[in-house]
Amino acid sequence: MTTQKVVKINQRYTDILGYTLDEVTGSKDKLNLYHPEDLSKISTHIEVVTQSPLNSAHSIEYRYRHKSGDWKWCRTYTSVIKRDVNNNPLILLTTFIDIS
Repeated sequence: MTTQKVVKINQRYTDILGYTLDEVTGSKDKLNLYHPEDLSKISTHIEVVTQSPLNSAHSIEYRYRHKSGDWKWCRTYTSVIKRDVNNNPLILLTTFIDIS
């Protein structure tokens, strides 16, 4: 994946984290929202997901910065649901669960 674009976000996601839809979709530096100690495992997770077969779900737990500055523990399940003709991922689907 060379470009990351948020296509749709559920309102519940923004309710959990305190951001508006515009703040989440318009943020240019999304890496600042992840806890620094979790960045390596998140990177590995994305690599595993993008190399996996279609619709193969993978989960990970990490900390995400709430708008208040507090850290929220979350679990996500992510899978590639569409690939291009060269088998590059086009669309990822992620389910986000607050486990704090």
